[in-house]
Amino acid sequence: DAAQRRRLSALPRREVLFNYLGQLDASFEQDSPWRLSEEPVGACMDEDAPRSHALAINGQIHAGELRLEIGYSAARYRADTIAALAASYQAELEALIAHCSEGAAGVTPSDFPLAGLSQAQLDALPLAAAQLEDLYPLSPMQAGMLFHSLYAPDGSAYLNQIRLDIEGLDAARFREAWQGLQARHDILRTGFLTQRERLLQWVARDVALPFAEHDWRARAGEEDLGAALDELARADLAQGFDLSQPPLQRLHLVRTGPARHHLIWTTHHLLLDGWSTSQLLGEVLRRYAGEALAPHGGRYRDYIAWLAAREGGASEAYWRAQTQRLESPTRLAQPTQPTNGDADAGHGEHERILDASRTRRLLAAARRARITPNTLVQAAWALLLRRHTGQDVVAFGATVAGRPQDLAGAEHLLGLFINTLPVIVEIDPWRRVDDWLQALQAQNLALREHEHTPLYDIQRWAGQAGQGLFDTLLVFENYPVDSALQAATPGGLRIGGVENR
Repeated sequence: DAAQRRRLSALPRREVLFNYLGQLDASFEQDSPWRLSEEPVGACMDEDAPRSHALAINGQIHAGELRLEIGYSAARYRADTIAALAASYQAELEALIAHCSEGAAGVTPSDFPLAGLSQAQLDALPLAAAQLEDLYPLSPMQAGMLFHSLYAPDGSAYLNQIRLDIEGLDAARFREAWQGLQARHDILRTGFLTQRERLLQWVARDVALPFAEHDWRARAGEEDLGAALDELARADLAQGFDLSQPPLQRLHLVRTGPARHHLIWTTHHLLLDGWSTSQLLGEVLRRYAGEALAPHGGRYRDYIAWLAAREGGASEAYWRAQTQRLESPTRLAQPTQPTNGDADAGHGEHERILDASRTRRLLAAARRARITPNTLVQAAWALLLRRHTGQDVVAFGATVAGRPQDLAGAEHLLGLFINTLPVIVEIDPWRRVDDWLQALQAQNLALREHEHTPLYDIQRWAGQAGQGLFDTLLVFENYPVDSALQAATPGGLRIGGVENR
């Protein structure tokens, strides 16, 4: 306002301008058509133009090197004076680096601006400052998973496990590839803390990779080898994780023959979604093959910062309008629950596979209606909910990818980006099927603009006393791990028997 402008104008003019331009090469995607020019670009401003400050220091990082330039007026300073200033500045900077590299440790709130902690709160963290590389809040999906994981610490609902057979593997090189990727990606060195009512994730500077090797070649001919591998996998799941101590992943590499290994990789879902899992496995195989991985140019914290900067007014209006269509939550479990009281407690799994012929028919039907297979499957589920609940407007959960299109490099980042959102569908028996299907697809496209909204906010805006709007979740996955493995498998390796829990 006017008063602030008067106060600012009354301040003495600063003599030195410091402008840090950041890590310039991180601003360009690996496949971007734009590159920083290596040719001289000439002067950026007229040499006779009046200078706003006596000295202007511009810093940037490019190709891993820090470059500092000092702009000055030759009418005011001699070149040797500025050279002496630059040498003194470099000496002070190197002394500061040496001090920080000799074991001195300490953190301040400015080191972790996303965390929003005071100095006293930082000092109270149960972490060694020397090991603390970064600290920031959780995404909404991470917060929900962490709550459920802490509520049921012995549960395995959020533990993921991939198993596969590998022929022709160099175990030492494979282990080094995994260790290198853990050092490359912050999310693989992340643990989780609860500070009173605040949930935080922290990144460790360096952690050892839990990689166990087993030599079971003597058991290769035994009939119970498969059962023994299954038991090893079950035991690893039962071990769980201490969520505060990274890394939240473990690997068992079992040698089952002269040139054959079986891999068991267990991770916590807090770290990775399906897309990230496929990408990580591809990077492991490329590193194993000796390929140089391009700089990924971003970290999961960038996504957390992006979430914090979002303006949520439009999303609130959208979700209020959507949830107003729903008269009451859609509960499938109640209408289908046995009434004899003999139902088994706990969790179970039921698998039904459409054969190739039926899958082709499903895909053909989607093409004829000009919709995606995901929309067709959602429509079928909505009809089933209508049949069992009697509701004309039903709701179910759907998992969305959640990678922001306007976050640079989001498609290459590792982390948990997915979100669960309600899909609210009105079933009108008098409407043409194709029109209804295309309207559902249009609704899914509109939802993309608001897919980062936390589910707990949507439920609060919906009323219903904040209770859940649905009890079924439909997940349509589009990241086949086996295809990603085959695409990145180097020569000499053969991968098969992929199982994904």
